[in-house]
Amino acid sequence: MNNSWITKHAKYYLDIAKLVGNTRVRCHSRHIGSVLVKDDNIIATGFNGPPRGIPMCDEWEGNWTNSKIPLKILQTTEHPPVKGKCPRKVLGYPSGGGLEYCPAVHSERNTLLMCAKNGVSTKGSILYCWCGLPCKDCTIELIQAGIKGVVCATTEIYDTFSPILFAKSKTPVVAYSDKWYILRDGIFVPSNQEQASFEFDRCKLINK
Repeated sequence: MNNSWITKHAKYYLDIAKLVGNTRVRCHSRHIGSVLVKDDNIIATGFNGPPRGIPMCDEWEGNWTNSKIPLKILQTTEHPPVKGKCPRKVLGYPSGGGLEYCPAVHSERNTLLMCAKNGVSTKGSILYCWCGLPCKDCTIELIQAGIKGVVCATTEIYDTFSPILFAKSKTPVVAYSDKWYILRDGIFVPSNQEQASFEFDRCKLINK
């Protein structure tokens, strides 16, 4: 099968990732969904949230005030009103900070874990994510899982190390948000569908 479907059906798969993020997410911080596709077939979906059987961060017994959480949090503020909110934000952590207190799994990682749980190979698959460039940790795991490319919904870059990892591994990354973009030298540059599709063909030849 050629790679034309990767960009031809990008909006379709990104819309599904958006739906997953808006309806299945269990995170008060960000509503992000991902879809893992292989040979134009969905093999897994993922969303931000804690592992199976683990309550959301605002549902812990004691509502974070008398549950067994790190003393550091209890010393930060008294009885934080966290119901329906991200405790990290209530406690004043900036975006990406305080993650040691967050039980959530990123949507990108969740797609890989779903495949691992069900015994499905991720080699040669494409990740469609309703967000910008995946974080450094998700990027490492996606590369190690053998995905052959990523299609993002925005050009936002959360972690400046992620573009380096994708470039070193020769893993193509494009973004589609009404217009096409290609990840080049650490930034997303304007492109078109034909060039975006060629990215996957080019990297296929490099990694053959």
